[in-house]
Amino acid sequence: MTLWSSRGVIIAGLGAMTGLVSLAACVPNASLPGHSPGHSRSHGPPASQSSGHRGSYTASVTGCVATVRGVSYGPGFLLPTWLPVGFRKSAVTQAGSAMPTENYTPPGKGPDRPRIQLGFADYPGPFSRFSGGRARHRYVAIQGHLGRLESGSPTARLISVYWKPDRMHLLSVTGYKVSAASVVTVAKNIWFDPPGLVPLPVNAGPVVSRSIAIDMAQNASDLASGRAIAKLSSWSEVAELLVAEHAGDDLRNVPGAFTTQRWQPVWTVLVSDIGTGAAAVVVIDASTGQPIVTAPSSAHPPWFAALTDRSQTTARRCQGGSRARLPFGVLTRDEESFVASTPRFARNLSHAFTSVRLKLSTVPAVNSADSGIYSGCVQQSCSIKELVWVVITTVRADPGTTVSCQPQSSTYPSDYRPSEVKEYYGVAVPGSVGIYCATLPAPIMDLQDLAPPLNGS
Repeated sequence: MTLWSSRGVIIAGLGAMTGLVSLAACVPNASLPGHSPGHSRSHGPPASQSSGHRGSYTASVTGCVATVRGVSYGPGFLLPTWLPVGFRKSAVTQAGSAMPTENYTPPGKGPDRPRIQLGFADYPGPFSRFSGGRARHRYVAIQGHLGRLESGSPTARLISVYWKPDRMHLLSVTGYKVSAASVVTVAKNIWFDPPGLVPLPVNAGPVVSRSIAIDMAQNASDLASGRAIAKLSSWSEVAELLVAEHAGDDLRNVPGAFTTQRWQPVWTVLVSDIGTGAAAVVVIDASTGQPIVTAPSSAHPPWFAALTDRSQTTARRCQGGSRARLPFGVLTRDEESFVASTPRFARNLSHAFTSVRLKLSTVPAVNSADSGIYSGCVQQSCSIKELVWVVITTVRADPGTTVSCQPQSSTYPSDYRPSEVKEYYGVAVPGSVGIYCATLPAPIMDLQDLAPPLNGS
């Protein structure tokens, strides 16, 4: 297996959601607001199994037969108080990531921009035994602690500094196309408040009705005469779908966006003016009914269609493409299908067929199936039962052709030469991408799916 990891020295494309925050909260049926047909209309959930195409939908919906439980990181802070001129928050890893990160880039487009990544991990071992795996290193002082600055092969353009502010946590700052002096200066100006663990699900408590949320959204957007569609979800689900569609910049530019607890239930309301075509997304705090964020939007954003409306989940009706009830903050199968439909493992699909299989699992189970996926748990604890979606991709070349065994988007060693194969496999979890150029290990295929699809496939 070849591994690219956003936790170590080799960065695997931008992830989706934050890690310094948590998942959680199953709203009890008694707390769910009723449906208001005069105000809203459901788009329907997207397909539970993705083959790289968006827009198909699950046909049948049946009652939930199980409630998924786990743990995740609670609220915490990993914030830079100094950044190079022009750098701003860009994207963060998926909720449920075993090593949370924050990414900062200068304005512009394209995956090859300079970037600074902040991350932390559970690392109870002695710092003297730690190595990020780079060819060159030297020691520097970081906030009164010994820091290890690493550079060189296998990724010459990455410079990382690691240090332990306490007995349990390992912090890191990694710069891409950034000087070592800037990386060290960022590290010396980090504010870190470690998170605790939160058991899932957490009772979300009562929420305001759909009609109240819509009224508040229309007032906040100044589109009171338009149409409104409201869905009950959570911060992490909304944010991750936005990032998957590269539509999160508008919300990230709004003060207060994505700064609250990620498991917090929110009403996401799409308001549009039929006459002018203007549209906006308003995120409403589901517990208070107060608008949190308002941002412009297209009239029919695909990410909103993929968002699961959890207010429709009842004893006889299970939403999200599975018969398992998932905690707020954990993506449903339909939502993860939308995220996974972005190609990760095939650079040229014109002569290859790609199929995707999803499994909801936990970090310990994935690590037991193949310890290489989490790099041997060198920079994290693999005993924490975080819920993670495992995306298993099969890339099969057309008859008479071959494909390069490497992922769609990553920074990898300059001397890496991908092999040409007829078929290969990719396994992605938050923060890591593994490539198998021969066969997929049986324990990966045999992982128990905690949220199996409705059709049982």
